[in-house]
Amino acid sequence: MATIDFIRLIDAAKKIKITKFDFVEFDDLSKFDIEEHKSFPDLLEIFARIKLSFEGEVPESYKALNLFIGDWVNDNLAELTKVIHAELKKHMSGNYPGSDTSALDSEEDSAIWTDQLDYMPDVDDKSMVVDIELVLHGEPINE
Repeated sequence: MATIDFIRLIDAAKKIKITKFDFVEFDDLSKFDIEEHKSFPDLLEIFARIKLSFEGEVPESYKALNLFIGDWVNDNLAELTKVIHAELKKHMSGNYPGSDTSALDSEEDSAIWTDQLDYMPDVDDKSMVVDIELVLHGEPINE
């Protein structure tokens, strides 16, 4: 990346500030795969949909916006993890009865994948909805 592009990315991120976030729902792609193939995957493919309220100006560059969101996720990982893990425990018990969710009680580990590059932001006037990918290793349930 050229130096001038990097400076533009930094300037764009200075024009927006996240004021709060709310959990919306899970997009559980594994659930459909399990129903179709009748087998439990090694890695569950689940995204947490989060609504981010913001003040300021959204960067024009999709790349700059994704970098900004990624930085925000990393900076707020502890609070995001608390909210997502609490919701994930409910989701797992409702959709995967008998699953072991004890790992979600750990304050040191997070199911959030912090190396995600595209948060697929859906932006409106003062908020955006983003999908945060989760890393969950699956094990057969009550075999």
